[in-house]
Amino acid sequence: MDVDPLVDRLRTRRRELQLTQARVARAVGVNEGTLRRWELGHDGPPKLRVLDRWAAVPGLRLDWRLVVSGVSRDVVSRETDT
Repeated sequence: MDVDPLVDRLRTRRRELQLTQARVARAVGVNEGTLRRWELGHDGPPKLRVLDRWAAVPGLRLDWRLVVSGVSRDVVSRETDT
């Protein structure tokens, strides 16, 4: 199964932070099995609102998620500064 690139980066970061799937699943508002299936690519990528909650987990900041998605931090900064 192909894992969504953004989900793969979130999973990698979760592991770097030594966060369990159970802890992240609780923060996201899904059960652990759902998170596990997303991380393994068994289900389609989660909806944007779920990704927003996932990226809000401590250590998985929004600006990090935007950079992973290919949006330049500079562009985001310029757009929000105006």
